[in-house]
Amino acid sequence: MYLSDPYLLGFNAIIIASMAMLVFIYAFNNVSTPQRSLNEFLVLLFFVFILIAFRTRGWDVEQYYNAYNSVNGEALDFDSWFEPGFLLLNFIFKYIGAPYFVFNAMVSLILTTLIFLAVKDNVRNAYVFLFLFFLFYFFRGPYGQVRQAISILAFMISVKYLIPEKRNLLKYFLINTIALTFHSVSIVSFIVPLVSYIWVGRRAIYCLCLLFIIMILSLMMFSSNIGAVLSYVGDVPYLKKVYIYVTNFSASGNIFNPDTTRIIFCFLMLMFAPESFYDKELPFAKINNLHRVIFVLGASLYAFLAFDFRMASRTASFFYVFDIFIYTNCMFLVRDLTKRMLLFSIITVVGFIYLMYEFYMMSVGEIKYQWGF
Repeated sequence: MYLSDPYLLGFNAIIIASMAMLVFIYAFNNVSTPQRSLNEFLVLLFFVFILIAFRTRGWDVEQYYNAYNSVNGEALDFDSWFEPGFLLLNFIFKYIGAPYFVFNAMVSLILTTLIFLAVKDNVRNAYVFLFLFFLFYFFRGPYGQVRQAISILAFMISVKYLIPEKRNLLKYFLINTIALTFHSVSIVSFIVPLVSYIWVGRRAIYCLCLLFIIMILSLMMFSSNIGAVLSYVGDVPYLKKVYIYVTNFSASGNIFNPDTTRIIFCFLMLMFAPESFYDKELPFAKINNLHRVIFVLGASLYAFLAFDFRMASRTASFFYVFDIFIYTNCMFLVRDLTKRMLLFSIITVVGFIYLMYEFYMMSVGEIKYQWGF
């Protein structure tokens, strides 16, 4: 079978190792000498395309493979767990008789293009971003849960239309509405314009971090009661996934888990970010602030949903994944080379821990909502 082909598995291992080495070298070099050139970046994106196109392992890969093979190529049926946009994409390729590999290659092309467009308007150093993206999100997102990755990357592209100079709510909502047909989590993007004008300074970060911790501690006390109430939404079609998440008792965890650790780590980075990161007059100031707003929104959403770690993680990650933008742009603004290298080293170590834990979870076939082996 395609997914169990040992040659493809070995090929993937080689591509992963090669990509990891190259993206680290380019990121390290650009930390030493910050620049915005995207020339070699396209070469790295080619590795990303190949890696996703030939993947035979990863979150949900077998589910997508089986779903594609079960699609009726003669009649489009939207009665499925999958969203209509993703079903339509499956149907088009199944209708023309394309094998799964061709369909997956198109998905890979879509994801790679979205990564490029997301980088283009959000960061000052594309190489550092791609390296951190590889550490913190690549194997959970584009390599694994591709529907959610399409949704998140589309959102990353759309946020530029919330900046005053480029504000265009029609384009913003259009992009995220299309993304909504690939993954339902995109619905949360509709609340971002309501808070996009808020300026989040350093003092606010201290207060918000404390509030985040208090909210999680408080809501955890009422977790059983909230879960019991929400368990009754199973008969409502659009809330069926909520019902499944809330009643899935394997999604257990505790307050100290990978998600809360990551959120608090980003809060710490924001507390000790250079003054220029909060300077309203500098270029990129507004996009940097929007990244902070979206991250804080993710932290708040996670705290509100902390009664169920699976639902909290799946939903809030849509926002708090913007921590990768924050790390990248913070690093660019650190003028002292020694401090910049130290910051890069700290983030790399933390990211490496998350990457290794991701590989561990993939090896046991279970996303864990608490630290542990």
